[in-house]
Amino acid sequence: MYSLNATANQQTQLLVDFDLKTDPNTDLLLTQSRQQLANGQLPPEVNNYGITLKKSTTAPLMLIALYSPHGGRDSNHLANYAYINLNDPIARSYGVGQTQVFGSGQYAMRLWVKPDQMAKLGITVTDIANARQ
Repeated sequence: MYSLNATANQQTQLLVDFDLKTDPNTDLLLTQSRQQLANGQLPPEVNNYGITLKKSTTAPLMLIALYSPHGGRDSNHLANYAYINLNDPIARSYGVGQTQVFGSGQYAMRLWVKPDQMAKLGITVTDIANARQ
């Protein structure tokens, strides 16, 4: 077992390697039962965000490259296109265990608030965070 922590996207991956002689389906069931046991010890934010278990190999089997032929699109646009249009359909394909988009990070939104306007309206930062969720 070993973990990979990515602070940019606030995700942690815990990779569990099994012996080649074991059945991958049994390995997944054993991992799921251990995860269920650990759920009670995790912070509520982790359980609210969700935990995903996947069986896969760690060596890439296929790589797909996106490019803009005339340079009209930057790497952020291409990565966003891959997340929106390619990532999920490819991940749902039969036999695909995991997909990953390399390059630019996932598109994000930053919210700027005006404290004086919020005070006039009686809105707190918690209200905005709850509305966003």
